[in-house]
This record gives sequence, structure tokens and C-alpha cells, in this order.
Amino acid sequence: SVTGAALQNMFVPGMLALLLILLAMLSKTRDKEEIIKVSALYICGIFLAYLLFGGGLLSFFYDSQLHYFFYKIIGFAALLFGLAGVQSFFTAWELVMPVLVRNQIKDIMHYILSPIGVFVLGLVGGMFTLAGVGQSFYLLRDLFIGNFMRGIVLPLMIYYIAVAMLIFIGLAAVFHLLRSMMEHAVETQEASSDAKRERWRRQYQRVLTFCVRSTLLVLGIVIVFV
Repeated sequence: SVTGAALQNMFVPGMLALLLILLAMLSKTRDKEEIIKVSALYICGIFLAYLLFGGGLLSFFYDSQLHYFFYKIIGFAALLFGLAGVQSFFTAWELVMPVLVRNQIKDIMHYILSPIGVFVLGLVGGMFTLAGVGQSFYLLRDLFIGNFMRGIVLPLMIYYIAVAMLIFIGLAAVFHLLRSMMEHAVETQEASSDAKRERWRRQYQRVLTFCVRSTLLVLGIVIVFV
């Protein structure tokens, strides 16, 4: 069925790589509203890539080699990023970069996390995972290109893509919940001074960052070595 194929599509390596990118971006958000905005733009970018492919475009990206190299590179980057984060949580070790390099990275992250940057990242990332779509979606694509019952085929393609996007929506919902719990825990420190509440906020943020880095490490290992 279309639903079953779409659910299977959620767990192909390319989609997990896209999930890692979203998780890394969400870890840089400052509040719940930004979580919603970043997630929505990123998902819309991926959705558009799949919809364009379903409409007969972007055939060049239907390449298993592109798909393979994309998820392996993302998985390896997530592995290293997660390992460094987990190690820094338990030790005093911290990567020290020159000020110039640190400022350049900050500028790059500013552009990536801008609305257009997040959308483009989702769009381009989605293009590199098109080879991971199931045969059901490819059949719908062939039917659409062949002008066969487009009034039925197009809604089925949109439904397939929407179901496949549930994994990203679920991650955004969990991250939003964790952020809400963290903010609530800080706000309930009524007897504390502003300085103490700020220390609590930093501590909760540190724990949340550790959880994110641990997830990146585990999924990075799975994508690279499994």
C-alpha cells in the first residue's frame, strides 16, 4: 500500500541523514517559536524536492551513488560532532579555534539558519535522497508523467510524501516538548534570583545539548557502519 511504502521510506539511510541535519539545526534554536519555524521551512524544502521529482523533474538526482555518498558523509559528520560533544560533557576538554575561523563559522551558521537557508538546505538535501524512494512512489511518478489519471495519482503522491515527512514532524514535536519542559523548570524556580535561574537555564541547556549530541553519535554510527 501507499501508506506502508511511505512509512518504510521514513527509515531509509538518506531520510535518517536528513533527520540528523534537522536535529543539529534544532539544537541551535533559542526558543519554541524558532523550533516551529525552522522545522516547517526544512520540511517544506524536502516536500518540494519530492513533489518536483514526482512531477518528472530532478531525474539527475535519482542516483544510488549520490544517495550513498550523501548519507555516508552526513553520518560521518554527525558521528564526529556527536563524539566531540559527548566527550566535552564529561571532561574539561574543549576544541579551541582561532577567532577568525570561529567568526567565519558563526557567519555561515547565521546564513544556514536564516529562513531561506533552512528551506534551501531541506530542498537540496531532499534532492540527494530521491534514490531512496520506494517503488510505489516511482510507479506513481511514472503514471503521472504518462498522464494517466493525474487527478488520482497526484493526491496519492502528496499523501505519500506527507506520510514520509512524519518522522521530521515527530522530531520537531519532541524537541519542542523538551524545550517547553526546560523553560517551565526554569520558570518554576520562583525563590531563586535571576542569576540562579540563569545558571539553571545553562545547566538544562547543557543536558539538552548532551542528549542531542548523543543522538547524533548513535545515529551517525548506525548510518556509517550499518
